[in-house]
Amino acid sequence: TIGVVCFTENSEDALMWAHYGDKYKGFCIEFDTKFELFKKLRKVIYLDEMPLLNPLPFFVDDQAGQFADLYNIKFSAWSYEKEWRLIHKERDTSFHYPPEAVINIYIGPLMEEPYVEVLSLIVKNKYPHANIIRGQLSNTHFKVEF
Repeated sequence: TIGVVCFTENSEDALMWAHYGDKYKGFCIEFDTKFELFKKLRKVIYLDEMPLLNPLPFFVDDQAGQFADLYNIKFSAWSYEKEWRLIHKERDTSFHYPPEAVINIYIGPLMEEPYVEVLSLIVKNKYPHANIIRGQLSNTHFKVEF
C-alpha cells in the first residue's frame, strides 16, 4: 500500500555494489539534497531487537506515525548500508526530482563498455552538468574507488 525509495551515504562500499549495483556492473547516482524532495528523507534506524509498539494510539487517536516509523527500522547487521528512505503513501508512485539535483553518476568497475557508452550519452543529454565517474576495484581495500 506504500512506496519506498532507498538511498545510501556511501558510493564506495563493496557490499552495496555487490548487492544493489548488479555485482559491480551497475551505476550509482549522487544527488544534491538541497532540493525539496529530499527534505522528506528519513534516516534508517538500525537495531538489534525488534521494537515494541503500542497499537492503542493508532486505533484511538488515529496516530499512524509510529507504524510509519517501522519502515525506517532494520536489523543492525545492515548498518553498513547507511540508508535513508523516502516513503510514498501510495505504491507504484514515482518520485520526481529536478535534473539539476543529479551531481555525479558513478559507473561500476565491471560495467561493460557498450553500456558505459549508452549511459554516458543519456547522462550528457539529460544531465549535462553531471560528472560521469568510472570506478575501479581497490587493490588495497574492500571498496570501489572513484
